[in-house]
Amino acid sequence: MLVAAVALTGCTAGSHEDHDDGDPHSHFDHDHFVAEHRPDDLPDAAVKIRKFLSLAVDSNGKMQETIEKIRDVISWTPEIAADTDLSEQDWLPLFLSSESLGKKYVDRMSMISSDVSAQTLQFCDLIDEAVRKIPEPTTHPDAI
Repeated sequence: MLVAAVALTGCTAGSHEDHDDGDPHSHFDHDHFVAEHRPDDLPDAAVKIRKFLSLAVDSNGKMQETIEKIRDVISWTPEIAADTDLSEQDWLPLFLSSESLGKKYVDRMSMISSDVSAQTLQFCDLIDEAVRKIPEPTTHPDAI
């Protein structure tokens, strides 16, 4: 009986209510890390890639970290795009380009070639083009 009481007490120790690490209504705050450089939405993905690409040119010893951020955002782009109302036909080029370009950002890469840089900027243009294809949300007449 005492063992059961100790076991049940142990189950509540360290529960989500004991932590003040975010939204108390979320079940994921304590066990889901979101990287600081993760884009908020699809347009932000292009903005961040362009920003990190320009930082890579002037990175003063942080080239590897900057390259990893570019690679991360490129790899997250299809998932972010899938969370929009973009059609599969318009999503697929983002996915395929992300897969292809992501392979060019290899581990321990010390610099970004002008060819990869140009392809990265083309990927950003593809993101911008996809953003323009996302249908505007429609308001149902009863919702007004």
